[in-house]
Amino acid sequence: MSDSSEYARRYRELLEPFIKPREQVVYIRRILALSLEANSPDALVRRPLSLADGDAESIDTSLAKGVHKDYLEALRANAEARREFDAAARGQQAEADAESPKQPMESSDFLTERISLLRLQRKRSRLLVIKNYLDSLAEDPAASSANLDPARMFKDVPSLPDIPKEIVSSMVAAQTSEPQDLRSQAANLEKIALRARVLCKQEEQLLAQARRNAESLPEVVSNGAKMEALSATRNELINWIEFELSHAAADDQEDERGSNAENSPTDHIDQAGIDIKLDEVKKKYEKYVSARQSLLEMLEQGPQSQSLPSLRPQQPDEAIENADAPTDYLLTPYIEQLLSLSRTQKSMITQKSYIGNSLSKQAKDTCQLLGRLAEESQLLPAYPMKDSMRRRSGLQHELTGKGSGRPDVAQRIKPWVFAADSAKIASLEAVTEHVERGQISLGATMQSLEEISGLLGQHPPDKNETEASVGNETEDDVWLAGGSPAKGTGGRKHSDKAPSRVPGDPWSRLHGSLGLIGSE
Repeated sequence: MSDSSEYARRYRELLEPFIKPREQVVYIRRILALSLEANSPDALVRRPLSLADGDAESIDTSLAKGVHKDYLEALRANAEARREFDAAARGQQAEADAESPKQPMESSDFLTERISLLRLQRKRSRLLVIKNYLDSLAEDPAASSANLDPARMFKDVPSLPDIPKEIVSSMVAAQTSEPQDLRSQAANLEKIALRARVLCKQEEQLLAQARRNAESLPEVVSNGAKMEALSATRNELINWIEFELSHAAADDQEDERGSNAENSPTDHIDQAGIDIKLDEVKKKYEKYVSARQSLLEMLEQGPQSQSLPSLRPQQPDEAIENADAPTDYLLTPYIEQLLSLSRTQKSMITQKSYIGNSLSKQAKDTCQLLGRLAEESQLLPAYPMKDSMRRRSGLQHELTGKGSGRPDVAQRIKPWVFAADSAKIASLEAVTEHVERGQISLGATMQSLEEISGLLGQHPPDKNETEASVGNETEDDVWLAGGSPAKGTGGRKHSDKAPSRVPGDPWSRLHGSLGLIGSE
């Protein structure tokens, strides 16, 4: 590899004076063409310079002059050199063919070359696919919103495996735990060793008790014992299924909370995890059913000769029926019922987890909306909730809210209710205060009006004066009807009511016989 690169470098250095850019080559050819046209007798170059005829006999230099003649001579020399080179190459090839005849290719070499060819073809196909994708990416605009969409970018990318919770918890514990000294570590190790010894002794006692029970058991198991064992197994299986499904639902809720907190993720990943866990539970249950069936078959195939004979004589037909009757019919209804109960419980737990997730999402959205409104609201800062009102709910409500792990909407709504009540009470107090001020102002105004009316002499008349004024409405005017001969002809009825005068009235001073002035 190094020799070939060295040869290539040497050839490049030798040919570098003769290798020119394309523009310079075109310019040189144009200059040569113009020069040949100027020196040519016909004043026209009928064929390109790069397509000169290789036949040296057809080149005539007798009529050429100057540069054209030099070019034709060089062209003839080039044609002769090319002809000699072709002849030497053909002779060399003939000698090589004569000296070394073809040897048959071995099958192993053919197979090796075929394998290498297939590898190269596969590599070429992969490179072509990569090139096509790179071309398509180069054609698409890099700043478009479609290319920056994460869903499109990570469409066919497989999801990363989840980190086991044990590792994460151990890392968190290692980071958060304070460094302990050697004495505390030694004490912890002693506690662990003591606990292991106690557990070992308990297991030994349980093993000895199980052996004693196994020795005391009869060799033939009765149907009642089988039914009791089957019912116990069913209860254990139901409890195990409920635990597994609830654990799966709890894990799903924790994963969903983590993805919502990190703004990652993606509901289809959670659903895939749920499906995988359900498949694992189903496989474990199938293994358990198969093991239980094999155990029952082994019990059925046990030795029947050691069973105690019955004291009651049996009929021949009854004996035949008891001998041939299988025990599957006793187990089939319970197994079917157990399967139906497991499916029902699984569906109920799945529905419960779905409803819980939906409620948690809705509560989270509501809390986010309330938080945004609280930031934009002017009512809550004006009427904040007191600390005594916050502590009034008690410790039980806080414990239930922390244990559920869900946002408490009631706690978010309480400040709004308190602020609304406070605003309503403040509005009512302001309205009452303004009404009282208006009543006080109205009383002062009425008193001022009464004083003005007293000054102007416009006190309201008494009842007797009102009756007298009503009786005198039809009398004639004393001042206008004095000179008329007849009453009722040409006279005008007096319809105005005489003003009432109060003693001490400032206008009473002007009361007198003003109408008799000038009548004397």
